[in-house]
Amino acid sequence: TDSPDLRVRCNAAQSLANLLTQEPNRAALFAIPDAVGRFAALSCAKVVPGTRVQPGGVLVMRAATLAMAQLANSQTVENKRRFMDTGLIRPICRLTRSEDKATRMAAARGVLWLCQSPGNSRDKWHRSQDVTPLGWTTEQLSEAVRAAASPDAQVTTQILLGFRCICTAVNSGNMLARTEILAILSSSLRGELFQDNFPLLMAALGLVAVLAEFPWPSDMLDAGLHEPLLT
Repeated sequence: TDSPDLRVRCNAAQSLANLLTQEPNRAALFAIPDAVGRFAALSCAKVVPGTRVQPGGVLVMRAATLAMAQLANSQTVENKRRFMDTGLIRPICRLTRSEDKATRMAAARGVLWLCQSPGNSRDKWHRSQDVTPLGWTTEQLSEAVRAAASPDAQVTTQILLGFRCICTAVNSGNMLARTEILAILSSSLRGELFQDNFPLLMAALGLVAVLAEFPWPSDMLDAGLHEPLLT
């Protein structure tokens, strides 16, 4: 992946994405020094707007993003925690805002997979009752919520589905009190979405239902910040 030849870097990143579908390879990658830095370097490229034909750097970025997403799809709590601890959540959330559609969708799937508990990533609409004990920090939650605030409804849908899987009393309280999740949900629950983007509407409703299982901050309720969700 350090080759000056774009084709070599692209092939290496694609091979890495294939290798990282296997759990032993995911564990081995975390042992490589500066793996996070290498991912970050591969996942930066300038997108040419208005055309499907993109320069080689964008193809490398797509493959690197898919590899990062596969790493987030780890089937053990330990490797998911390593993903969080190494700071990879920052670049994968950044990539959800890429101008390249394939890149941002791969990144959004990665965020969804990271949120899901090991062994439960086959059906994104299914919410396991087992919440992976990753210990999300407020900063990490904020990164993920900013990724959900995307102009691409498909990105928002994927990430809202993921949020259902990390809801605990602590995570829900932090998300409600310290992020813009309510604004995102209000926008995603517009009535016209019933026809325009039904999956987004259902993902938002699903997250509201899960958040309702936990106590909401009293100051938020007193201020009526939840009321847009009810109208």
